[in-house]
Amino acid sequence: MSNDRKYLETIIKLKKNIGIFKGIDDEIIRTLIKDIRFLQFDMHEQIIQLGDEDKDIFIVLDGECRVMIDNHKTVGVLEKNQVFGEFSPITDTPRSATVKANVPSTILAFKIDFDILNNELNGYALIYKNFVSELIQKLNLINLEKRKGTL
Repeated sequence: MSNDRKYLETIIKLKKNIGIFKGIDDEIIRTLIKDIRFLQFDMHEQIIQLGDEDKDIFIVLDGECRVMIDNHKTVGVLEKNQVFGEFSPITDTPRSATVKANVPSTILAFKIDFDILNNELNGYALIYKNFVSELIQKLNLINLEKRKGTL
C-alpha cells in the first residue's frame, strides 16, 4: 500500500474526531485529499508564516500550536484534532497568521483538490461555500482592524 493510500486510510479512521470530515463519505475524502504528509515540529518551530502563499491545510494530531499576528502576538491556541490553515486555500489568499508549535507536535498536512470540489458542488452546497468565503473575508477584515488598533 502506498503512503498516500495509507495516509488517506488514517484520515478516514480519524474523521469522526476532525470537524471538517465529520459526516463526509469516505470516497469523497479519497477523491479530494491529496499530498498528505505527517510532519513533526519541535517546540517553537514555525509551521505557517504570515503572508506565505502555500495552500496546505493542517490538523494537529498531537501537541499544541499557537496562532500569532504582528510581532508574535498570540491570538489563539490549537490543540489535538483542530484544523488550521484552511482560510488561505478556501479564499486563494496569502496566510493571515503565523503558527508555531508550543510543544513538540505531530501535524497532518494535506491539500484539497478544489478544482474537483468546485466542479462537483451543487447549488445548495455552493451557497454554503459562498457563506464560508464571506465569513472568512469578514474575519480577515476584523483581524486587520485589530492589528491597526482601530477596533
